[in-house]
Amino acid sequence: MPTTAQMLREHTPKLIEIIAELRSTDLDPGIPVGQAATILADSITSPASVASVLDDLAEEYPGTIAALQQLKGANGEILEYQFVRSHGPLQIPGDANLAESEAWLHPSSVSEVLYFHALIGRYFSGSGREAASKIYIPTDILPLIPEPEGGDDEQGLDIEPARPPATEQILDTTDYLLSDLLSYLAALFQNAWRLRDGVPRPEDIERLKERLLVMPDTDLLAVRLELLCHLATEMGLVEDGRTEAGQAIRTLHGNNVHRFLMLDRAAQRRALWNTWFRSDTWSDLRHVPILDCRNLERWGAPAHAADTRGNFGQALAALPLTRWFRQPDVVEAVHRFNPDFQRTTGDYDSWYVWHRGKEAFVGGFDNWHQVEGELARFLLEGPLLWLDAVRLADNRGGPPILTLTREGAVWLGRDLELLPVSARPRVTIHPDFSLEVPVALDLHARFRVERFANWVRTDQVYRYQINQRSLDRAFGAGLTATQIVEALRAMTNDVPETVANGIRRYEEGKGR
Repeated sequence: MPTTAQMLREHTPKLIEIIAELRSTDLDPGIPVGQAATILADSITSPASVASVLDDLAEEYPGTIAALQQLKGANGEILEYQFVRSHGPLQIPGDANLAESEAWLHPSSVSEVLYFHALIGRYFSGSGREAASKIYIPTDILPLIPEPEGGDDEQGLDIEPARPPATEQILDTTDYLLSDLLSYLAALFQNAWRLRDGVPRPEDIERLKERLLVMPDTDLLAVRLELLCHLATEMGLVEDGRTEAGQAIRTLHGNNVHRFLMLDRAAQRRALWNTWFRSDTWSDLRHVPILDCRNLERWGAPAHAADTRGNFGQALAALPLTRWFRQPDVVEAVHRFNPDFQRTTGDYDSWYVWHRGKEAFVGGFDNWHQVEGELARFLLEGPLLWLDAVRLADNRGGPPILTLTREGAVWLGRDLELLPVSARPRVTIHPDFSLEVPVALDLHARFRVERFANWVRTDQVYRYQINQRSLDRAFGAGLTATQIVEALRAMTNDVPETVANGIRRYEEGKGR
């Protein structure tokens, strides 16, 4: 940031004359700007001069000290649109109009008061669409500004907790997305998907939907499935290619799938989270159901989706663990903490976003809740819930309430120790060769089940059936009856002898 002298050298002679008058400094008439800037800066940057002007302004213009403290709390500079949003516009006319209007005698805002008294300046940084005007405190003035009240301890969201929900109100979907990822991989393992223009056939999508765990019936389900497929591609677990005959297909990337399945559960969760959180190819805003954002890039909207998530996550990160909060209160707290988490340059006027509920384009900061607010609600009820960073609960007819999970806090940067993953449950095998596979079963183990059993249905568990067709497939892939029985024994405490013997006899009957 510039010093006071450097700032003053960018001012016009008339403006320097006005500052000298307001700060009780005598300058010789006709003195060159550069020399006048140096003399004036030496006079007005002394601790006594700064203390005196702060006392005077605090009495005459309430809000000036708070404005300076906001800047100091932001390390001395802040984007101009953010500053003037709280402290009024900064509109300084040219010398001719300035002399005629005598604007310094009746400033229209706290911003102008501080500017006329040389306590703040402004400059441009960046280029192109990233260009932005910033308000700053000169570096030699900054140490003389009082520290913001509360110091560095007041970070994160200022929000009142809600009454904790009863256990039955909590939506327990832990690892649902991770488990559904395995279902997607298993579906491709059984049969490669044929593609048309890069899009899977509707019947393949419908069959995959049947495998997925039951989630609340909302308009987000289609988005969740799209995100699931996107993450699998971005993680390199699936790939699109062509058969020898030229048919476009989607298949598993075997080596990457194996490496992923061999990770422990905590590492798999983190990999799924990191892929979404850091992705610049997945736009959350474009997937908010109530918004139509198809033309945003043509109209100049940036595509920094990962930065948006990072800014939003910074707001959530300090939520205390084990506390519950009303979702609207969280959204409103983000609005106070960092309303510009998405549009960091403050451009609220050039985006054309169609709000389906209002049947109108919504723009301008006044419509923050219709764009950023909708995005915040989507993140909380969608990806952050699906990836287990937050937990939701029914509020008995009111707006949902949520809590930040320990994993979510760690993923968002909190220095916390993750709790060990509890012991994995076991598979239940029935004498009729049916299997019940718990959601929390190790993913590698469930993928092994897919090799020798047919999926039947998904409810609270995954249900499979070992039959002649599934064993033919397994034997054709090189598995033996002994390997299948050993795999079952590793997953359960009790393999019925009828099942073990039946698998062996079928293999013998096949002449193996």
